[in-house]
Amino acid sequence: ETDATLSTGVNLYDVDGTTQIGNIAGKQNGTDSLVYPNLKAGTYYFMVYNWSNSYGSYKITPKFYAALYSNDTEPNDAYTSATSLSFSTNYYGHVGYYGNLTRDNEDYYKVTLPTDGKLFIIEDSKISLNIGIELYDQNGTTYIGNVSGKYNDTDTLKYNYLKAGTYYFKVYNWSNSYGSYTI
Repeated sequence: ETDATLSTGVNLYDVDGTTQIGNIAGKQNGTDSLVYPNLKAGTYYFMVYNWSNSYGSYKITPKFYAALYSNDTEPNDAYTSATSLSFSTNYYGHVGYYGNLTRDNEDYYKVTLPTDGKLFIIEDSKISLNIGIELYDQNGTTYIGNVSGKYNDTDTLKYNYLKAGTYYFKVYNWSNSYGSYTI
């Protein structure tokens, strides 16, 4: 918020203090909002600057809104660092969030089937997230199948007739979206 004689701009910088990740050019005698809705946990920097050779005072009010679900344990961005899952337990994660000069676009999990049978992976995402799920064989690289998500809805990846063993699946940012999910 600025007074009648000042035009400001605000830049948002990543953890290194030099990589600009957002900005807004302000207006005189008014209020503007710089919103970056998908930031990872971390430290960020703001710079308020005189936008049009004007003068005066301003007030800045930072606000924070947490993601709906907690984040998954990182790193788990490759099958070699996949998070192990137990059956009948809910797990939570984020994809599409930016911070520390990187965007987290995928999370890998692994599950071990004790006997031959069916595998169901049920995902529920909220608000702004549209994700996909891909299932991989025991070597972590051979693709078996997938389901592509819906915004703010539940997806189920079902695969029949799997042999006992460890399988990997990837939850990924399907349409350049962001948000939290539960599986």
